[in-house]
Amino acid sequence: MNDNIINESVSATNIENYKIVILGDQYVGKTSILNKYKYENSDDKYTPTIGIDFITKNVYLEEKTIRLIMWDTAGSERFKSLIPTYIKNANAIILTYDITNKQSFYSLDKWLIDISDKVPTNAYIIIAGNKLDMENKRQVPLDEIKKFAEERKLKFIETSAKTGHNINELFLTITSSL
Repeated sequence: MNDNIINESVSATNIENYKIVILGDQYVGKTSILNKYKYENSDDKYTPTIGIDFITKNVYLEEKTIRLIMWDTAGSERFKSLIPTYIKNANAIILTYDITNKQSFYSLDKWLIDISDKVPTNAYIIIAGNKLDMENKRQVPLDEIKKFAEERKLKFIETSAKTGHNINELFLTITSSL
C-alpha cells in the first residue's frame, strides 16, 4: 500500500482540490492508467469511455491533503467536442500515447494544438507513454519522445497500466508540481 494514500473521508475543509484531465487517442490506456492509480488494478477487457468520466483520490503530500479529481476523456473523435468544457479549469493535463502505436504518438501535436487556447496557461502538462510492458512491440523510440518533449518544454514518463510501472511516479510528479 502506498504511504501517500490516506482515508478519503477526510474533512473537506483540509483538502486542496486539483483537476487533472487525461487526453489521448482511443486505445492508449487512459482509463487503465487512472484505474491502476486509484484502485491498484487494471482490467484486461477494453471498455471504451463514453464521453467523460471522473474519479477522485485523496493523497497526502508535504503535510497537505490533496484531492485529485481525475477526468477521463473518450479518445473517440465523436466526443472531442466535449473536451474544451472539461479542460478549461484543469490544473494538469496528461497527454497519453501508446508506445506500440506510432499514430497515437503523432497525434500528440494535434492534441496540443486542440488544447492550446482552452487550457489555463498555468496548467501543468505531462506526456505519458503507456504500455511499457509491451516494450518488445515498441514503435516510438525513446530518443524520439525525448526530443518531442524537450522541444515543447514538457516532461514525459513512460508507464505501464498493466504492471503499474511508473503509475505512482506519474501522479507524484503532477502533485509535486501543483
